[in-house]
This record gives sequence, structure tokens and C-alpha cells, in this order.
Amino acid sequence: MKIDLHIHTIKTKQDNDKERDIKSPNDFINQLLESNVGIASITNHNIFDDEQFNEIQKINNNQILIFPGVELDVFLNNNEKERRQINLIVNPKYKSKLINFLLDNNISDKNPIDINEVIKEFGHKENESIFYIDQKNDLKFCQDEVEK
Repeated sequence: MKIDLHIHTIKTKQDNDKERDIKSPNDFINQLLESNVGIASITNHNIFDDEQFNEIQKINNNQILIFPGVELDVFLNNNEKERRQINLIVNPKYKSKLINFLLDNNISDKNPIDINEVIKEFGHKENESIFYIDQKNDLKFCQDEVEK
């Protein structure tokens, strides 16, 4: 069984990667099953499409454990020049908290959020969320640059 915690289903960035759009929830589930993925997370850029997630889960019928998530544009310690991306993956029972967080903070490519705000909201409860941090494998970001 494979695990994929960084899957895009919607093209949300201004790039030419058309493969980010899934054809249908059925095709998406079939592709995961054919690839032997048993655990996955949908992490589109700065948005969470609840309607699409629910459609996928309905078709999924508990064949694959799928977590809600988002790939966030963040900055470090109130310094917008220090931009990074993180994947925030939440326990499914906190899906509405994720949606409200994104809406309340108006997060977008042009409006990133300070990493400390994400940690304050999601980093304090056991089994609530995990952070798959920094797409650049910049290990110093994980500890040295984030205020505790």
C-alpha cells in the first residue's frame, strides 16, 4: 500500500500544469486504486473544495482513507519576504474548522498567512492535524525560523 499526502485535484495556481484538474471523482478514485494508494490527502493550493471532497468520499466508499488538507502559502514570523508552502492535513472531523480558517483569513496566492497563525489554530490539539512542511526541504524552516 502507498501513501500520498500531496494530491492536487483542482488547478488553482497560475501555471500550466493541467494535470492538477481531475476528470471526475470516479477517475480520481480509480487512479488511486490502480496505483495502490491506500491513504491520501487532497491538498490544493490555498483552497479546500468541500463539495468535490464530499463527492470523492461518496464514490470512495471507504476504500481509501482520504484526509482533507490544503497546500498553504505562508510566510515566516511576520516577514512576507520569507514565503514558503506547507501542506496542512487535518483529521476529517476537523474539516469544517479548516474551511472556516481558510475563509476567515481570506488566504490566497496573493494573501498568504503567517505560519504562526496556522500553528496557533491547528498545532495545539492532539490528533487534529499534521503539517507536511516546506516544499523545498529547507530543514531549518522546520525549527529555527518559526517562533515557538
